[in-house]
Amino acid sequence: MDAALLMYLALTVCLAITILFLMTNKAAFIPSLNGKHVFITGASSGIGLAVARKCLLEGAFVTLVSRSSKNLEEAMSKLINETQCSQDRIQYQVADVGEYSAIADAVRSALLWKPIDVLVCNAGLTRGGFLGKSSIKDIDTVIRTNLNGCIYPLHEALPSLIEHSSRHPVSIVFISSLISFFFMYGHSAYTASKFAVRGLAESMRFELLPYRNIRVTMVCPGFVNTPFLNDLEDQGEVAEVLRKVNLLNEKHAESPGHAASCVLDSLKRGKFLVSTQQIGSFVVAMGRGYTPADSFGRNLFEIAMLVPFRIFSFVFQHNIRHHIISASQNYRKR
Repeated sequence: MDAALLMYLALTVCLAITILFLMTNKAAFIPSLNGKHVFITGASSGIGLAVARKCLLEGAFVTLVSRSSKNLEEAMSKLINETQCSQDRIQYQVADVGEYSAIADAVRSALLWKPIDVLVCNAGLTRGGFLGKSSIKDIDTVIRTNLNGCIYPLHEALPSLIEHSSRHPVSIVFISSLISFFFMYGHSAYTASKFAVRGLAESMRFELLPYRNIRVTMVCPGFVNTPFLNDLEDQGEVAEVLRKVNLLNEKHAESPGHAASCVLDSLKRGKFLVSTQQIGSFVVAMGRGYTPADSFGRNLFEIAMLVPFRIFSFVFQHNIRHHIISASQNYRKR
């Protein structure tokens, strides 16, 4: 048997195995959220509010967490009206996720109501502008909210989540961003915080391996239609480069509802890393690092596309430099 035939057979076997893995429907980790208690930070607007809405529609009990009692009351009223759920299935806790004592109290209060089945660390924000021109207060706010806002509620809830997992499946969800794989121009503190959230999620995924009934999920949306996009016009050079380097198009920003659907689908299936946009396949494959993909098929895809993707990134890198330098020169002339 010659080498060509052996190679052909090997490729055929690999293709068959790939198709088999892709076609296999694995049992859902959490088949339904009916009766589950979902704890959501940053829940008064955006993705957090959309996740809460979908959870309530599935019959879940939901704890909303945000800094503003007014916004939480409005969100709670809106959710009850839209989902027609009973008031005993929803509550809220006022807390700044960046302050440990406040978010720890919120977690403890929620646990007195019901054991937490799904912890969604969603709270996040950014402050646009170049690092050298940003205030330390803004930088601290971004880091505290985006990174500590994931660590603090998880730290407080973890003993209960581990104990609860002895009888029920438990999901820990981090709402990160595609920015955790590729920088966001003019938002250095935000970029750093999202890279850190990715590191936290990957670390917790392996730290919790001994607990078979716990899954960690990291969802990475692209640009989502939130108030952040409305503020871009005031960011001058930053906004101009964002549109070219980070491919920002406000008209095609994804809806919070779409991102929320991806969140629920991912946690139910127990998937670790999920992108909510097609371009995520490229960004994740190029930035994944040491940790492999969840599935055999996805790993084969990334191996096959690694060289083409790397060539594309090399060309794209030169375009990035051109756009940044051009934008900087244009603004200096104004």
